[in-house]
Amino acid sequence: MSLIGSGGGYWRYSPLPGGGVKFVTRFDYRARFGRAGRWLDRLLFRPLFGWATAWSFDALRLWLDRGIPPEESLLRAKLHALGIAVLSLCWAYAGLVPKLLYPAASGELELLRALGWFPGAEPAINAALGIGELLLAAVIALRRSRGLLAAQAIALCALTVGATAGTPSLLYAPFNPLTLAMLMLAATFVAVSTRKGLPSAKRCRRQPASRNHKKTEEGQK
Repeated sequence: MSLIGSGGGYWRYSPLPGGGVKFVTRFDYRARFGRAGRWLDRLLFRPLFGWATAWSFDALRLWLDRGIPPEESLLRAKLHALGIAVLSLCWAYAGLVPKLLYPAASGELELLRALGWFPGAEPAINAALGIGELLLAAVIALRRSRGLLAAQAIALCALTVGATAGTPSLLYAPFNPLTLAMLMLAATFVAVSTRKGLPSAKRCRRQPASRNHKKTEEGQK
């Protein structure tokens, strides 16, 4: 059932001047299942195969350089991805559903009117906040920088304080802005604390140095 029909490759370790090791691997194969298999390979399988190969070799680098075993690298990567996913989904939901799709039913407009900061402009401000939260969700999922995670945590605290100050009765609900903020701050802590020591496919050179070779997957330390 494998998409790979036949293939071959090698691993090569070369000592570097002054210490260190250069590691190069090459693997190529032919896809099965005719034209459909070739298209599936080109669009999905081969890029994923290359990314996973580079990621695993960077996990090997961390094991050799920092003593981080691969199972710990994998656990850190899963926890980091979970934290980022929770943050992105929460921001996306908060921006799309209550602010853009159902602003009247969700009570978002009433919260803005209770603040009294934007008389008459509450619908426009609410829509702008929703679009901003959707953009923030996308940026968090793509960038994952420590500064961005800290900035969104500050924005989260500010929005929570503003909502509860304008309508204190929100704190009596079972699922309120405070409990949501606590969940998202916990996800922020997980994402920030697992950022360091993560394997990354970007640290490996994915193309050969010479243009005369066919496309290969290379990992370098």
